[in-house]
Amino acid sequence: MSAARLFAGLVALALVGCDESQAWHEPDFSLARMQEQPRIDPFDPQMSAPPPFTVACGADSHLAPSPITRPVVERGRAHFQTICAACHGIRGDGESVVATKMLLRKPASLLDARVRALSDAQLEGVIARGYGLMPPFADALPYDERTATVAYVRALEVAQGVDVTLLPPAVAATLAREAP
Repeated sequence: MSAARLFAGLVALALVGCDESQAWHEPDFSLARMQEQPRIDPFDPQMSAPPPFTVACGADSHLAPSPITRPVVERGRAHFQTICAACHGIRGDGESVVATKMLLRKPASLLDARVRALSDAQLEGVIARGYGLMPPFADALPYDERTATVAYVRALEVAQGVDVTLLPPAVAATLAREAP
C-alpha cells in the first residue's frame, strides 16, 4: 500500500508542477510575428564585445585593416595594375582596351563620385565578392592585399584632383615632359 501511495504522491507532484498555460497557442501564419522579435543591430552598444567563447564568422572578420604606409600603397598598386587595370584602366578612369570591347556593361570609373562615396570596407567588399560582371577576387587576394588595393584606389582618387601648379617644380617639370 505504501508503494501505491508513493506513486500517487509522485503523480500529484508532477501534475502540480505542470503549467499548461503556454504549452499550446494558435499558430500565427502572418509575417507580423517577425516584427515583434527582439533584435540587436550590428553596431549596437550591446554588441561592442562578442560573447565569451564565440568565434567570429565570415571571411576575414577577425582581421583589421593594415595602417596605410607607402609599402602598403605600393603593394596595392602592383595588385591594381595586374588585376584591376585591364578593365578599370591604369588611372582607374574606366578607360582601357578591354573596356572598349565590353558592350554589355562598361567597367565603372573608380574616380566617379558614386565610387568615391563608398567606404573603404564597401570597396573591399566589392573586390572580395565582385559586382555585376566583375568576378570575386577573395581567393586571389587575401584581406590585407585587398585593403592595400583599396589604399591605392584612394591614392588614385587623390592624385586625379591635385592642382598641377601646387606640385614641386621638379615633379611639375617631369609631368610636363611626360604629359601627352
